[in-house]
Amino acid sequence: MTNNTTPILVKDVMWTQVDIVDSKCTVQNALNNMQHKKTKMLLVDKSHEYDEYGVVLIADIASKVIAKDRALETESMYMKL
Repeated sequence: MTNNTTPILVKDVMWTQVDIVDSKCTVQNALNNMQHKKTKMLLVDKSHEYDEYGVVLIADIASKVIAKDRALETESMYMKL
């Protein structure tokens, strides 16, 4: 018996658009962005030429900001996670 199914390629199911927020964006704005785009992670843009991109998961925000009772409206995405 031969399996004649077509393989599913990563390029056919992966996202081609990534969500990037400014590093100066507040955590509240990032959460609103996540909710609007129905995602649980965002890339954080470089803050200067020699900086690196960051990745923030909703779990990071929960454990490092909300659980520590830090202000969502004033904490930036450039926080030290």
